[in-house]
Amino acid sequence: MAFQITDSVFLITAVVLIVAVIALVLILVLLKLYQVKSQAGKRPGQIRLHGTKGSSGTSPLTGIAPEKEKAVPGPGIELHDEGDISKNMQAFIEKYGFDSFTLSSEDGLVIASTSGDSQGEAANYSQSFKNGVQSPEPGTTIFGINHHGSTIIGIVKSDRPVPIPVPGEIESDATNILRWSL
Repeated sequence: MAFQITDSVFLITAVVLIVAVIALVLILVLLKLYQVKSQAGKRPGQIRLHGTKGSSGTSPLTGIAPEKEKAVPGPGIELHDEGDISKNMQAFIEKYGFDSFTLSSEDGLVIASTSGDSQGEAANYSQSFKNGVQSPEPGTTIFGINHHGSTIIGIVKSDRPVPIPVPGEIESDATNILRWSL
């Protein structure tokens, strides 16, 4: 009789473990689906700091066909402290029409981001910044901001080039976000 009880306990334990593993896998699948769905519509883009050579039918300033150009606000439009770094960063990407904006430390740790792959971006682009690269790949621009004696790295992704006068304003707005939030 004792032999059957041991088999029963073993069988029950095995069933419980299998159910727990299935539940864990289901949770991980649902989490991944949520992440994929929340990233829908976000795509890597292209930023160029100094304009581009346009082919026929493109804007001489941005190198993009006019029907695809996004308007970039003039220097008179200012960001205001929204009281939260996430809201400030969202206002920043909306102002310029960027796809994402990430702030990271020089050693690649994410401070704040609007991107789903911010940890990977921060790690890769902080190393590029240390090596003096400002556009490590099409659609990405990185820049440094001095904040309380440390360099904070700004990583911007967009599907369009940035006109020449705007990069200084971008850095100024990013500096203000840091000043308001940290």
